Amino acid sequence: MFVTTGTLDVPGAALHYQVCGTGPMLLISQSGEGDADRSHDLVARLADSYAVVTYDRRGLSRSRLVDPTRGVTMDEHADDVHRLLAALTDEPALMLGCSLGAVIGLHAALAHPEQLRTLVAHEPVAPGLLPDELRARHELELAELQDLYARAGLGATLPAIARTLGIDPTGADREDSHGPSSTISPPQHWPRCSTSGCRRPPVVTTATPPTRAPTHDGSGRRSIPSTDRWAPVGDLTGASALTRNECARCPSVPGVTAPSSADVLVAGPASWNRIVHLDALPDPTPHTVFARGAYDTVGGTSAGKALNLASLGRGVVLRTVLGDDDEGARVRGVLADAGVRVLAEPSPDGRTESHLNLMDAGGGRLSVYLRAPGEVPAAGPGWDATLAAVDAAAAVVVDLAAHSAPVLVAAAERGRDVWVDLHDYDGTTEFHRPWADAGTHVFLSSDRLPDHRSFMAERLDAGARLVVCTHGARGATALTADGFVDVPAEPVDDVLDTNGAGDGFFAGFLDAHLRGADLAEALAAAAAHAARVVRSPGLAPAG
Repeated sequence: MFVTTGTLDVPGAALHYQVCGTGPMLLISQSGEGDADRSHDLVARLADSYAVVTYDRRGLSRSRLVDPTRGVTMDEHADDVHRLLAALTDEPALMLGCSLGAVIGLHAALAHPEQLRTLVAHEPVAPGLLPDELRARHELELAELQDLYARAGLGATLPAIARTLGIDPTGADREDSHGPSSTISPPQHWPRCSTSGCRRPPVVTTATPPTRAPTHDGSGRRSIPSTDRWAPVGDLTGASALTRNECARCPSVPGVTAPSSADVLVAGPASWNRIVHLDALPDPTPHTVFARGAYDTVGGTSAGKALNLASLGRGVVLRTVLGDDDEGARVRGVLADAGVRVLAEPSPDGRTESHLNLMDAGGGRLSVYLRAPGEVPAAGPGWDATLAAVDAAAAVVVDLAAHSAPVLVAAAERGRDVWVDLHDYDGTTEFHRPWADAGTHVFLSSDRLPDHRSFMAERLDAGARLVVCTHGARGATALTADGFVDVPAEPVDDVLDTNGAGDGFFAGFLDAHLRGADLAEALAAAAAHAARVVRSPGLAPAG
């Protein structure tokens, strides 16, 4: 196979390119890591029928930048395609773009449509071309990668990119590998699947190219086979086909990192707490007491809701604030084990929120804040990821925390229903007021409300569609436009730990609601799940 190489000077760079074969010109623009040599096996199959042009994008491999310190724009990449084709042919060319190369091809087609006769845009990283229900998912995926790169650098980001694309970096990946689908064993350090919590990588598959010839569908657009599916080409703005690998153990989950419309977004606190069990809460006088037991565990009302929703089989994205300390790593580990995906903004002081919870035999609790997170800015890639999650989620839950207040505002502005938990609100505390005002679905307890029914009616009159007030062992009261409903608590004789009972009730109700249950059914499901929680040693039942 005879290959001609050359260098083309373009503004700001010198492009290395290769030409092989004879026939109509076909330019191949490879994926992010791919230079001209990346297409060697593909070129060998095409050189008998086409003059195949491959090249190193500016700044990659042999294509040198005049100023390596400045970035490269998509417009420059597209202009390079224009100049390369102009230097090599006077006729409209064919172009195959893969991944990033497909995006470059789309930009080049829009800027210089006269130069391209046909563009095959294979798996473009272009969520803007997707339907609304898919776009938000993929925008979130990209925003998460940008956020990780900004926080941790390229070394930490590359494995995440590989997981997102379904690539095992330890395995061979050749273009002439068209054998049966196979799963490649992961390295020992492979991270957990962020959707399910399992430790296996995505399935990597290869598919035998279809042998059918190009067809016409009568619309004037020509369809050609591309890997294992058909994609429209010829219409330069419509040629897009995104394929997603799934987690090896989670075939029902649409992608390893992308949230689906079945996910619930929970925004609010996650912490690492010490739980101390006492016979009775201490009196406010100097004295000594002996604990019945103590342990460290994940805490925070939002972590509790996320863990309970996950235990019910619900996909969950938790937006919170965590430090880069050991406690933050422990919180992340517990959530990952449960299959909760975390969007963690970095704690301003690098430390994770922490409480000391003193528990008495009857379930009473005294919570001492040891560390509380500061506010985080509503800006940057992490915030972009949060907004994408707000748009994509089946339900948006915003808990009480200074760092979740911007999520509350954004969800309301974007027209989303907002589920809030006011806990033991007394009806007057100013901090709670934004959540009380924004909530379309409001939960709280009656512990500090002398007249909970009046408050519930007030919230309904203000625009809430559902208000639920819990009374501990005395059950709960719900209010909708149809009126009040009182339900008893499910009797529990073997209470082990009441931490997380309220979050469990909330999660049980929300899960049933999303499954289409009516009010009475959702309340019954909430009570049943709360009973399972108090029989368990953690914030959520094990299964």
